[in-house]
Amino acid sequence: MTRRSGAALPSDKLTQSWFAERLGALCPDIESGDTVAVALSGGGDSMALTWLLSRWCARHKINLHALTVNHGLRAEATAEAKQVAGWVEGWGLTHRILKWTGPKPQTRIQEAAREARYRLLSAYCHKHKIRYLFLAHHADDQAETILFRLAKGSGLDGLSGMSALQLQDRLTLVRPLLDQSHDSLIKTCKAAKTPWVEDISNVSDRYARIRLRKSREILEAEGLSVKRILSIGVRMERARKAFDQLTDMAWESSIQISDSKQIVFIQSAIFDQPDEIALRLLQRALMQLNPKKTYPPRLESLEALVADLKSRPEFRAATLGGCVIRHHLKDKTISIRREQG
Repeated sequence: MTRRSGAALPSDKLTQSWFAERLGALCPDIESGDTVAVALSGGGDSMALTWLLSRWCARHKINLHALTVNHGLRAEATAEAKQVAGWVEGWGLTHRILKWTGPKPQTRIQEAAREARYRLLSAYCHKHKIRYLFLAHHADDQAETILFRLAKGSGLDGLSGMSALQLQDRLTLVRPLLDQSHDSLIKTCKAAKTPWVEDISNVSDRYARIRLRKSREILEAEGLSVKRILSIGVRMERARKAFDQLTDMAWESSIQISDSKQIVFIQSAIFDQPDEIALRLLQRALMQLNPKKTYPPRLESLEALVADLKSRPEFRAATLGGCVIRHHLKDKTISIRREQG
């Protein structure tokens, strides 16, 4: 069979000069004396990132905190966390182990563990007034994220993948390695004589992401290489930015009332806009009224709401995302208010 997957991603080890140039573009406002953090699982990806980041921080007199989350899901997790602490000793950084305590779920384990990890990491950063948290997501992770979201029916925003910079509750998540392959990070570890731990859950067929990872050879044979998937993500991100600009303009021209309890649109803001812009206006309003929610309502629910508003003359009210959406025929407005309680 002739492979049609196209050129592979570069797999050379990463250099300090490349890394410095990348951070100069992503985080130009980090200054001497600042403190930043990195999520350090002990895997090859995060060990490579922490090694590069520790050298960069030392050169710029920046304090680095490496944070290892012990989920307590495997018997060997505690020993591995302590082993990671030993590996980075002498790197000029502060290492902390964060423990996920309490009962563990029996289903959706990976999703719950990921939510707990971000919660623990964010809480630590807020407590220590850290503005930047570095994450070791790489090109293979990005491709898997896009495929996973495609399988789950995500829209344009989801298919744009993870962002290199993501503001989340006053904390900026930094992913400087999204265009670099896993192989290049392993080679970086080997060149630096840095060990890493292999997580057996990364080969378990229990998890959807791992099953997608194992299907890569079949996908690449059909032309769907990691590089090509990443190019889809870039194009989706370009389209997302364009729609966001159009949504900004529509938002400014159509809001009657906007405060912490309610947002009121003039009716035409929803009725006369293309469906994609109407969706984004409603989604933005729902998220603004519920700032503690990490994710917006499901796309299918938003699509159904817009369809009802536009096509059902009898539509009066619905609930979604912790809010009540009402169509006021007399005032020709659409209000979104937080539910009581």
